[in-house]
Amino acid sequence: MDLIKSILFSPDKCNKCGKCSVACGKGVIYLNGLFRPIFANLSRCDACMKCESICENNAIEVTFY
Repeated sequence: MDLIKSILFSPDKCNKCGKCSVACGKGVIYLNGLFRPIFANLSRCDACMKCESICENNAIEVTFY
């Protein structure tokens, strides 16, 4: 399993579509009341990269050690 260093989120690039939240099967990403992604429970992340790959605006970047 890859070790995740960080999940970088650029709010200025986010269009609030919510696709990242739907793509995350581990419950790491959820949307707040303003449809802004919130990254929580990072220990659940299995480095599948679905959130990064589905983001059309490149607002999410997963980095590894």
